[in-house]
Amino acid sequence: MQQEEVLISVESSKNEILDRMVSSKAGVPMHSIKTGRLTRLASQGVYEAESAIYSSDLFFYDEPNANIMTVIAQARRMVVVHKIDILFVDYAQLIYPANRSVSRVDQVSDISIKLKNLARDLEIPVICAAQLRRGAENRTPQLSDFADTSQIEKDADIAILIHHKAIESDGEVERYDSFLHMDKHRDGATMSVPVNFYKEIVTFREESH
Repeated sequence: MQQEEVLISVESSKNEILDRMVSSKAGVPMHSIKTGRLTRLASQGVYEAESAIYSSDLFFYDEPNANIMTVIAQARRMVVVHKIDILFVDYAQLIYPANRSVSRVDQVSDISIKLKNLARDLEIPVICAAQLRRGAENRTPQLSDFADTSQIEKDADIAILIHHKAIESDGEVERYDSFLHMDKHRDGATMSVPVNFYKEIVTFREESH
């Protein structure tokens, strides 16, 4: 049975997300798709990727500056109307809080708690992207590095932190080694997975051995 999914994006528009999905699925760089400079093979890959994505049970809500109550209302509507199985939110710190008169820490903490409660109420997984503070850029990130609040690390059942480690040669960055650090897992072991990051198609793939 095909899984029904909804993506609520406060950062990017539906069209931007779809373009990235096509690029990733087809393995064709975004700039080639945008400029139309495609080989016959790439064109076929893009066509097949678009067909697969547009025929999938994937729904979007991409209102900019959406507040947390709007996010919750849309998620509940999607469950009732489309019977969705999983919710993606991009991303926590860009969602407008219910109460803007409190501190930034309290605002993001409230958003995190409400998303946690939403997952429990709807009984579906809620996968939420979250920003890390800038100080985590040049080292291995930790759970305490979530920007604005520590509430996110408390509420998350699973927390996966992305780490691009710069490899230098003669004082210049030669490449990046990328890792997905699962630093929290309520029902299982934590681990670190080395991955290949393909910037042109914005895609992570597990390293082949």
